[in-house]
Amino acid sequence: MAFLVRINLLVGILICTIILTFNPLFMSVVKRTFSSNASSLLGPDNKTPLVDYIMQMITGLLLSDATLVKKYANGGTYLQLAQSVIHGPFIVFVHNLMYTAGLCNMTAPSTSTAVANGYKYLYLSFATRSFVSWNVLHSAWYQEGIKVLPHNISDLLTPISLAYWLMGDGGWNGNGINLATNNFSRTEIELLVSILASKFGLHCSIQSRNRLYIWARSVPKFVEIVRPHMEESMMYKIDKSCPKPIKQTPIKVS
Repeated sequence: MAFLVRINLLVGILICTIILTFNPLFMSVVKRTFSSNASSLLGPDNKTPLVDYIMQMITGLLLSDATLVKKYANGGTYLQLAQSVIHGPFIVFVHNLMYTAGLCNMTAPSTSTAVANGYKYLYLSFATRSFVSWNVLHSAWYQEGIKVLPHNISDLLTPISLAYWLMGDGGWNGNGINLATNNFSRTEIELLVSILASKFGLHCSIQSRNRLYIWARSVPKFVEIVRPHMEESMMYKIDKSCPKPIKQTPIKVS
């Protein structure tokens, strides 16, 4: 009996997730969490409405380093992003977009530390406000606390989301480019490879440690797709002539 109850519960959650994720009316409710003036603004590309730009940006960030946090069963969901201080300009750029749209109470990212192998590293991070309407995003991206691909990931992948996926956690590997997919299963990464091929004409494969690899021959096309949406400090990820950020010198913990 308990097994049947659990199966019915899981099926119910799955059906609700699919309905809510694909329902344009519900997504319009998600977009209402933005400030009233955000609907009249354009994104950094001066073409895409800011609200749509940020929704696509969130997809890219969730494919990389961002997390959705839902602490309480009856509470809301918020997005959190943290990166090394060497990527400060990028974090500030993303935060400013979120803040302008009314999604953040924090006026600036905060500095934190983490200790690894006896050394202390500095990070910049920020979190959005918590929204109950964002719970559908959490249900789409997480199952039992594990990040998964949403059912409609093919629809969610756009040039903007690809750019933020790269900026969030990607980079050169020889003459090809890696996009971090370590958190996803082999089957999910195979799906991403298929989507990148069918939707964007990119030739990709899966390398060791479950990393998605864009072949060198597809890099020019990939660069053409993402270049308009790259933040200035991240240009080195598509142009090897651009300066890289200076590596952080860790502080030894006494």
